[in-house]
Formats: sequence, structure tokens, C-alpha cells
Amino acid sequence: GEVRIIMRTSLDHHVEFESILKVIQHRYRAVINNINLFDVYEDERILGKGKKSYALSILFEDPSKTFSDREIDKMMDSIIRDLESQFDAKLR
Repeated sequence: GEVRIIMRTSLDHHVEFESILKVIQHRYRAVINNINLFDVYEDERILGKGKKSYALSILFEDPSKTFSDREIDKMMDSIIRDLESQFDAKLR
């Protein structure tokens, strides 16, 4: 089965998408089919000075099973924790 998750994260302006990609793929390479950056937003009034927001589409895929809600939640929680610890990113 496959599941597409959309997430928005706020992080320091200097963090590149490739860095985010590596962190996410490191943990879930086996079940991630695609990660797409579809929006970059910068507004100092809303995000704060030196911050930007990335909107990501993450496609999880495993042809041998259907993902449960609990599995998806666990994967997303891990990704969010990894991004917080590596880049001080915040989920938006």
C-alpha cells in the first residue's frame, strides 16, 4: 500500500532541502518512495527573522502491506523528532 503525507515545517533560512531529505531518508529509506518539496515560504512577520517554511509531500510505499494509522503516526513522529533535533525545525 501507499500513503502520501503532507507536512509543513519552519526552520532556519540556511537549512537546504537536501539536508532535510537526507535526514528523512536515513531512517525510512526502505518505505519512502518519494519526497517532494512543493512550497518554500518566507515571511518574517509570520515565521520570524531568519526563518522559512518548507511544505513537503512524503510518499510511503510498501507493496507487501497496508500501513496502519499507528504506523504512519509513528513514522511521522520520528521524522518530526529527527528534524527538530537536527535543525530545530518546528511543525507548522
